[in-house]
Amino acid sequence: MSTATQTPAAAAEGHTDPAALVASVVPVQTRSERPTSFDPADFGTPTGREVNWKLSPISRLAPLFVDQAGPEGIMRVDVSAPAEVEQLRLAAGQAPRGEHFRPEDLPAALAWTHEPEAPLLRIPANVELDEPIVVRLTGTGGLAHAHVVIEAQPNSRGTVVLRHEGSVQHAQNVEILVRDGADLTVVSVQRWDDDAVHASSHQARVDR
Repeated sequence: MSTATQTPAAAAEGHTDPAALVASVVPVQTRSERPTSFDPADFGTPTGREVNWKLSPISRLAPLFVDQAGPEGIMRVDVSAPAEVEQLRLAAGQAPRGEHFRPEDLPAALAWTHEPEAPLLRIPANVELDEPIVVRLTGTGGLAHAHVVIEAQPNSRGTVVLRHEGSVQHAQNVEILVRDGADLTVVSVQRWDDDAVHASSHQARVDR
């Protein structure tokens, strides 16, 4: 019986060391390094193997990965706010929409793209609200996108409560801007029906 012996050089020839491949890939270390884009085409459809999606129920979230606008009226919005609060609608490119927010995944980019007029809730400078702003969002079935902007101007103080309920497939962005000296609390309450699907990206900038 004879035994063939392979030299180290021969063993290495044509062989790729898996450890070397892993070492050559440097994962994203900070949130600021994540790729961002307002164009949904720049993001691949999640498979569940990605770091940010590996613990997510991809099959349930699948409706939020489709590049199509939902029909009007899917989400009913009721706002209860003190008289001092300003409520406006912002088209894409109209400040302060997009001042800080940058989509970091496909649902966020789709929510940005398919929200023609983003609602803005603004607490004016030097105003201290005695009561919270309550935004009641009720899904009535189907696909809905939203980009919401909340702004607390300098030296203002207030609380915003987002109450979600009903049934819907909802991709949502919440852009929060806290100006110099402002004090803002944002609370998101989830009271959805069991069949609701909700993916939300919250990004905030807090000034001095």
